[in-house]
Amino acid sequence: MNPLLRKNYRAAERRCNRKGSLMTEAIVSAVILLVGIAIVGKSSYNFRRLWSDTRYYQLATDELCNQMQSLTVLPKEQLANSLSSLSVSNEISAVLPDATIAGQLIEDAHGVRVRLSMDWKRVGTGEPLVLIGWHRSSSKSSSLNADPTPSIAPGKTAEVQR
Repeated sequence: MNPLLRKNYRAAERRCNRKGSLMTEAIVSAVILLVGIAIVGKSSYNFRRLWSDTRYYQLATDELCNQMQSLTVLPKEQLANSLSSLSVSNEISAVLPDATIAGQLIEDAHGVRVRLSMDWKRVGTGEPLVLIGWHRSSSKSSSLNADPTPSIAPGKTAEVQR
């Protein structure tokens, strides 16, 4: 037999032994596709939930800042009454599920402070968001609000340190 024909015959024999390989390749590619879809779907869900939690946190922070701003300018006598009647604004209560706000007046050596905390229903357990601010009429805070520019004696110049 011609060696050239024998070589082609063996190559044809090897090609014929691939029975069922197309089915195996199809099954493997289908499994890889399903795993990819499952990973992308779960990641998409987790990213959306994280974005939603971040949005809720930002809204709660804005609400606490607004409440703190209105409380710190009140006279000290009205502050205790205002803290006992705190409530979440209508806009925030419509967005944040079961939102609650609480306030506390702290008087110590550091001055008069207002502590506000806000909690809402979240997925999992979460600590309440807390914001603390100093009351403006406090003696300690008045030194913090003083003019930060240094006083310079007449005839002297200030040196700028870099």
